[in-house]
Amino acid sequence: MPNYHRLDIGINKHIKKRKGEVDWNFSIYNAYAHLNPYYVRYKFSGSSSSASNGNFQIVSIFQFIPSLSWYRKF
Repeated sequence: MPNYHRLDIGINKHIKKRKGEVDWNFSIYNAYAHLNPYYVRYKFSGSSSSASNGNFQIVSIFQFIPSLSWYRKF
């Protein structure tokens, strides 16, 4: 398996008001969109099921995932 690495970043903003508090959060999971392996599978080629007739495939699912959240406390 190749190396797995990612960069996660986030920004939080806390606001106090007379009637409570508000928190905003924005974050990005895997900010530089590196295709990390989710799993590796062996794919057979040809009609024979011999182990020498195939290759490995790396399967990745998400490049990056943005997130936005809001929280209010009374």
